[in-house]
Amino acid sequence: MREARGWRLALLLGVLLVAAASSSFTRAAVSPPSPGGFADGAFCTYGKGYLSNSPQAAQLIQGGLPFSVGASPNTYTWTAVAALQQAVGTGGSPGAFSTSATNPTDMGTGGNLGSQTLAESLNLNFSERVVTPTGFQPLSLVDMEGVKLGGVRLTSAQASALNGQAAVQVREAANLALGGGALPYGLSFGQLTDLIGLLNSSFSEPYKDANGVDQPCGRPSKFTQAHVYQPYVTSNAFAGRRPVSISLFAPKPPYDTFAGEVVHVGRGCPAGSITGSNPEDAYLGDPTGKIALIERGGCRFDYKVAQAQLKGAAAAIVYNSSAGGEALVGLGGNNPVVLVPPPTFTWSGLGTTVTIPAVFVQRSTGLLLRDGTAPVTDGDAVVAQLADLALFADLSWPELEAVAHTFEEEVFGAGQPVLRRGLSGSALYIVLEGGATVLVDGTERGRLGRGDFFGEISVLLGEPPSADVHAETLLRCLVIPGAKVEAFLLERPPVMLRLLKAEARRVREADRWR
Repeated sequence: MREARGWRLALLLGVLLVAAASSSFTRAAVSPPSPGGFADGAFCTYGKGYLSNSPQAAQLIQGGLPFSVGASPNTYTWTAVAALQQAVGTGGSPGAFSTSATNPTDMGTGGNLGSQTLAESLNLNFSERVVTPTGFQPLSLVDMEGVKLGGVRLTSAQASALNGQAAVQVREAANLALGGGALPYGLSFGQLTDLIGLLNSSFSEPYKDANGVDQPCGRPSKFTQAHVYQPYVTSNAFAGRRPVSISLFAPKPPYDTFAGEVVHVGRGCPAGSITGSNPEDAYLGDPTGKIALIERGGCRFDYKVAQAQLKGAAAAIVYNSSAGGEALVGLGGNNPVVLVPPPTFTWSGLGTTVTIPAVFVQRSTGLLLRDGTAPVTDGDAVVAQLADLALFADLSWPELEAVAHTFEEEVFGAGQPVLRRGLSGSALYIVLEGGATVLVDGTERGRLGRGDFFGEISVLLGEPPSADVHAETLLRCLVIPGAKVEAFLLERPPVMLRLLKAEARRVREADRWR
């Protein structure tokens, strides 16, 4: 049995709390997180016009079908691209939100709210599948005081209700309203429609990249830079911030912020929840008054969180269980917890109202919290890794330290796309660990490993990538944002020369087989 290790953690879906190294610490006062900080080209969101008319959008929609809006008793699901594009483009009669259309479900006055909600569902899906491990869904609202929606300034009560809400939560709240439920957050129909329109345009603005080339989308909107933030987690088990995803059923403290000592408890499934007759998963540590770190798998998320609460946990963090599991997913479930067959079983936790917060983290983050492994982004460790790479062999230790502060780190799960052919390239990627495959029209054209780099041609020419790059295994990359690549190379001629030599070798190898 693995020894349970306790780690100080501040879980911040918005605000940094100092995590003490001792067994106790003073909790900082909760304050609003800082909005913005998003780089150009991180990913794109799209408005209704693009989604309804673009052939590229049609391809992305095809890969994510089916899509739905509404909630019981009024729902509609699209299984065909043409009908969906008609609906998102019109939003009213003769669109898909009226019985006067070819679709049978009457969404009442859903109209524009329905089409904006459908557009947000597409944007959420696109971002998670083709752009980032975190996707658009956990990005959350902040500083909504004074914002006008539908031409009306928000009241303090409306702003307070919206602060801390994630994009996916706003979508879910709109679906409930479309299904016949109450309007959320105290907003009017028009205000809710306007809010979702702002979220859909979060990254839809065009911009010029570092080479002066026009990119069709990817610049954060003024609203996004002023009122949206990326949820994250910090801990003394690792350096820096790591992204998190949210729970759709657990309650949320102000700005979803909680802090405490982390205790790994294992898989944490109740008796009967896996096969109907399985024994209870033994807890590997006592979570009383602490944050239960739970491995994904076996049973439902809401069962795991309710079990942690019954064991005395003050909060729960679920981490991805599969090897290479770097994708973030939202925690779905019911509150109160109800039996969802299969299997059918008896458990005293059924009917429990979940009162503790819960989030989901990448597998690499979960393992660091579980084992206390030295952080991959920790000072000298990163510098030493850079020194081992041929691309940086000519730099001094101080120069390598400067490089380490320039790079960001991204982790991709096995099979996850890193670059997509025809979509905007936005960064230079250098492989620290793992492997990747280069594909053109589905045919493998090369493999990348530690020390290899990619994305530089797209960035320097200001053109979309000419190939797909997929993680073959768990892939860790150091990343220079596209807007910084040219200056980075010009300031470091030895690195630029080595990059040019590597490109020359690639050209020679390509010519050799022609």
